Amino acid sequence: MTPRPGPAVEAATWVPLRVEAVGPWRVGLSHGFTRRGNSALLVDGADGAEAVTALDDVERLYASADRPTIVRLGTERSPDPSPAELTAELAVRGYRTVSTTRVLTRAVAGGPRPSGGVTPEDAVPVTHGWPDGVQLRTADEPDDAWLRGWLGTKTATAGRVDLDVARRLLTGAPARYLTAVDADDVVGTIRAAVAGSWVGLSCLVVDPRVRRRGLGRRLTRAALAGHDRAGRAFLQVEVHNAGALALYRGLGFAEVDEYTYAER
Repeated sequence: MTPRPGPAVEAATWVPLRVEAVGPWRVGLSHGFTRRGNSALLVDGADGAEAVTALDDVERLYASADRPTIVRLGTERSPDPSPAELTAELAVRGYRTVSTTRVLTRAVAGGPRPSGGVTPEDAVPVTHGWPDGVQLRTADEPDDAWLRGWLGTKTATAGRVDLDVARRLLTGAPARYLTAVDADDVVGTIRAAVAGSWVGLSCLVVDPRVRRRGLGRRLTRAALAGHDRAGRAFLQVEVHNAGALALYRGLGFAEVDEYTYAER
């Protein structure tokens, strides 16, 4: 069976600004920035009845922060689906699914191995094949240029995002920040955060000006480089993002888990 990181490891690479323990729930609050930073997840092996009993307190905590209650649930495709008592109670209370996400993994030093004498892509230097004029920069913290390059896609749908809140959320876990730049501006970003034996990839963005030139693939490979001690990598992709799923499958990632966010 292919290893999966599990919710606790995934959360350790994207740590909410505030986390409150409410019974078997871990309630994340981050001023509304991202569902991952503003949702409640169950500890491993949580009892369904205990989860239902604590749900009122979870809702009160979100209400006191003037935020909607959002909970993460393992689907039927997950090796660890959410308890039936909990999903039934959420339905009674009027929760609805607002997104469904797949978790994909691969060995850091693995990936596809073509036959027929073709050189494995992982053996090609990460500096090879970048679009003309594009350079790669790496840092241990996101600067304003990286943040604006990444947030450009989010602000188009979510409105203005506070850079300080975004920076505080991202730097809650040790990570590397890769930035692809050309002569004009940032054209691509990705983040690689470490938790135990896992490295979690996130924040992949490619500017529309340079799409369909392999930049997303190159950024992903570059983010994996240097993390051999982590052993395995994971990432999360919403099911409607067919392009990203195809990209990652082509890089040797395999689906190992699925979860939804339900909101009241």
